[in-house]
Amino acid sequence: MAREPYYNHEDGYKELRDRSGKAWDDLFEGNKKDNPNHPYHEFLEFIKSDYAPKGGRAIDLGCGGGQVSFFLCDYGFEVVGIDYSQTAIEIARENAKELGKQVIFERGDILDLKGIVSESFDLVVDNHVSHCILPQDRGRYFSEASRILKPEGIYFSSVMAIREPSKPEEIMDMGVDPETRIYKSGKRYVVTRDEFIRELVSHGLFPLSIKEDNFDRPSYMDLTIYAKKRKK
Repeated sequence: MAREPYYNHEDGYKELRDRSGKAWDDLFEGNKKDNPNHPYHEFLEFIKSDYAPKGGRAIDLGCGGGQVSFFLCDYGFEVVGIDYSQTAIEIARENAKELGKQVIFERGDILDLKGIVSESFDLVVDNHVSHCILPQDRGRYFSEASRILKPEGIYFSSVMAIREPSKPEEIMDMGVDPETRIYKSGKRYVVTRDEFIRELVSHGLFPLSIKEDNFDRPSYMDLTIYAKKRKK
């Protein structure tokens, strides 16, 4: 039997279902909407900004329980949510039915979005997803994200990052290997700010806005970038 990839969070979503939760963050305490560190804070700031497309088609990569997809729906987008976890998709569909939201949720692999037509989305959303992709697969991820985005379309990303790998003690405190910058769980990667920008640009995604929230650590940050896909 083939081993499930590291980015499959099926066990976590099964636990979420056992707890009658609706979103990944329900597995953790202290994540409230009135908290500025809430996982949707940066996305909501983006979607209300002039950088965001005004409607069209949007895809939520690693959609989980569908919370970002529902925000997109509220802002007039036709939305597709993709997640590798079958349980996540089932929870998202149940949430959509309960909320009366029209969103297409499908199980899929964000490293291989076969079946999705190239240049068919106005907005690609990575809300805390690409830091779940390890170095050996990041090129495939960004290639697919860029492929399905229309020219002049927008890529939104909010991820864990560090300014530079010069203070290994800071990421070691978070359970991260200072050499590989991979969490000991093997399921997260802490990218550097400049590395992430290079990844985007190398796949035709050019930053329009870069925001860093450092919180209590001088080097560690939540990095939020809005990027536009340039015409060839």
